[in-house]
Amino acid sequence: MKTGILGLSRRYLAFRRLCKPRHGFGIHSPFVFELYTQAIDSDAKEPAFLPIERYRQSLKRCAQRIDLVGADGCSQATSEVRKIARKAAIPPHLGRLLFRLCRYMQPQSIVELGTSLGISTLYMAVATPDVPLHTIEVNADVQQIAQNQFDTMGCGNVYTHCGTFAEHLPSLLQHLPSVGLAFVDGHHQGEAMLRYVEAMLPHITPSSMLVLDDIRWSDDMEAAWHVLCADLRVSLSIDLFRCGILLFRQGVAKQHFNLRFGPY
Repeated sequence: MKTGILGLSRRYLAFRRLCKPRHGFGIHSPFVFELYTQAIDSDAKEPAFLPIERYRQSLKRCAQRIDLVGADGCSQATSEVRKIARKAAIPPHLGRLLFRLCRYMQPQSIVELGTSLGISTLYMAVATPDVPLHTIEVNADVQQIAQNQFDTMGCGNVYTHCGTFAEHLPSLLQHLPSVGLAFVDGHHQGEAMLRYVEAMLPHITPSSMLVLDDIRWSDDMEAAWHVLCADLRVSLSIDLFRCGILLFRQGVAKQHFNLRFGPY
């Protein structure tokens, strides 16, 4: 069950009590300090953001009805595109974070679980236009809208895969030399998130980064996040309240950070 407003408020207060101050004060890891000050806490505007946000606004006005399916590929309902854009698309501050993380990490490949209408995909694609970005979306109608925008914006580095994560992720991983950066934003169940991360772990390198969205969507999502933070294969974990970051650097002591970001 999705966490309610009161539950989120209690979790936020607990999160804030453990947070480091803004601007990197109190972060004693040189790598995390630089990552935070240059890619997470920074919020410089880029010209590349404008067409993406114009696209978002056009989606919010679109009354087209499309069929939706669940994470298992079974039909669920129909919805208007504008409702999906308002409820499911990542907010601008998270899109800008993904852009900066991609620019900072310079991954050799990007994997996204959950294309939706393609806003998060676009932020990552324009940040690293020469890096192949593979994105998986279960809803064919939603994926087609996103694909049309990728074509319009000339994002030739985006490769879309329509189907369930379970269907496409194993074969995709077999054909990638490694997972440089992954953004997991779909199938909001703790057990599912653990399963997808576990599938990617054999393909990560010391320079890889996994970004997990909606880690406080529900009790089981938050519990899964804590399991991953405790995993000995993870050297650094960063909790940004809405989303979490996992890193796998070698030669560093295992550490966890609660850091303020955006509205949090």
